Amino acid sequence: MPGSLLGRVIDAIQSAPVTEQGKRELLSYVVAGEYALAVELLCDRLGEGDHALSENQFQRLAGLCGELEVPRGHLDPVAELLAERGVSGEDGDSGGGGTGGE
Repeated sequence: MPGSLLGRVIDAIQSAPVTEQGKRELLSYVVAGEYALAVELLCDRLGEGDHALSENQFQRLAGLCGELEVPRGHLDPVAELLAERGVSGEDGDSGGGGTGGE
C-alpha cells in the first residue's frame, strides 16, 4: 500500500537515516494508529543531528507533515539542517505546509 497514508508513513520511517532501534520505536506508534505522532518524532530526531536526508526525502516528509497537520515547528529544524548542508529543504512547503492561515 505505498500510495496509502499508512504506506507513505511507513516508507518515510523505513527510509529515514535513523537507527534500526529508532525505526522500530517509530513504527510502534504507527501500529498504534498514531501516524502524526510518529512523523512528529521522526522530524524531531532528524532535526537533532546531521542526518543524510535527501531533498526528495525532505519533500515527502513535508508532504506528510502537511497532510497529518504536524506543526511546522517539528519540520523547521530539519529544513535548517538541510539548508546548512546546501540542500534546498527551506523551500519544503511544496509538499503541503499544513494548516495554512498563519
